Amino acid sequence: MEALANATGKHGDLQQIREQIRAFYKEEYPELLKSRKEDIDKAISKLQDIYKSNVFPDMNVFWGTHPMNIGHEKSPGCFRCHNEELRNKEGKPIGQDCDGCHTILAWDESEPEILQTLGH
Repeated sequence: MEALANATGKHGDLQQIREQIRAFYKEEYPELLKSRKEDIDKAISKLQDIYKSNVFPDMNVFWGTHPMNIGHEKSPGCFRCHNEELRNKEGKPIGQDCDGCHTILAWDESEPEILQTLGH
């Protein structure tokens, strides 16, 4: 997370992520860096992918620019966009129906059928 947060949208961020992760393991877990190099390289690659999917310097969007908005009880969540004020290109409000984006499998059920279907 620190490596992502330290990437500021400048040229070289992907290299900086790689170097910071490797430096951490070299300092804190040198034997692990040697014995699990392939796994660490995979993790670095994944972090770089996350960076590329979430950091847009031209739009001033960096890791952590926006707060986490999952849900709607502790943050505006979905309702940041799904409200009466924001409209689609046809001029209609973006709907607030949860089924517009999600398939609800259970709602306030103590033993929902979907868990039995999934074998839980």
